Amino acid sequence: MKKPKNLLLMYKHSLKIVGGLLVMFGLIALVTQKTWLFSSSVLGFAFGLVIFKNWITSQQKIMESAKTGTYFFYYVSRLILFTIPLITALYFKSFFNVYITLLFLLAFQWSMVLTEGLRNFAKVKNNHSE
Repeated sequence: MKKPKNLLLMYKHSLKIVGGLLVMFGLIALVTQKTWLFSSSVLGFAFGLVIFKNWITSQQKIMESAKTGTYFFYYVSRLILFTIPLITALYFKSFFNVYITLLFLLAFQWSMVLTEGLRNFAKVKNNHSE
């Protein structure tokens, strides 16, 4: 089954925002010659993207079948996917910065929440002004 349109729009919009953030951090790392900044950004971006796709898939599966039991599997897999880059960043402290990695891990979720919040605020504002 195809993914719902709103989930695809959310994915594309979040990818643009976080991709722009990655490019910005990449340019800063290039100018300042700080390789740890770029490597932390890429590590967080890659796992953040996988986690976000996992979340979208879990939402799609719940919408297709009303079984919420499958959600637990996706939830546990997301927790495991969150720990892999954090443990990697903590273990290789000279190559990665934990805070930058965490920023990019959560950037997809933050961009989605902010986008949905602003969109819903605009709808409420338009309804009250009429």
